[in-house]
Amino acid sequence: MAAWLLPNPTRTVCGLSGHRFPGCNDVPDAYLGTWRGRVTMTLGGESGTDAVTIHRASVGEGKAADQRAVDWRRDGQGRDRGCSREWRLKSVRDDRMTFEVTETHPNDPTAGTAEEGCLPDVTVEVRLVENDTITITGYAGASSNSLVALPGMALYQGTLHRVDAAD
Repeated sequence: MAAWLLPNPTRTVCGLSGHRFPGCNDVPDAYLGTWRGRVTMTLGGESGTDAVTIHRASVGEGKAADQRAVDWRRDGQGRDRGCSREWRLKSVRDDRMTFEVTETHPNDPTAGTAEEGCLPDVTVEVRLVENDTITITGYAGASSNSLVALPGMALYQGTLHRVDAAD
């Protein structure tokens, strides 16, 4: 018995088409594009501006969205306190989408490692509340078990407004 080790043809076609063919995209069109708004940390109340770009993607696919801290306060040494994240699409429901953070890092590389300032295990829930407004809520993941965050605890929340629609 022989097996061919070829790349997944569906994934290749989807990637080449920008996820525009049927079966290549699970993200509703209303969510696609770039969003920007104020995000507030649940503990401590720090807040800043984040930009989120949601891309066409299938459930389980990484790089489905990017969250970038745009304007967060600086710490005592003048370093940016914001974190940026890459999201994988976990699920799509009628009223929300859920993403898993696959990569996280502080915006200012001199601010330390992700573990020192940006929790890596985060699940993000996104809801469309109006045509051009979404809410995002980041929850501590299953492996979060510290004095800072317990699994399932809301870490941050924000309301973001559409900046740019997807092409």
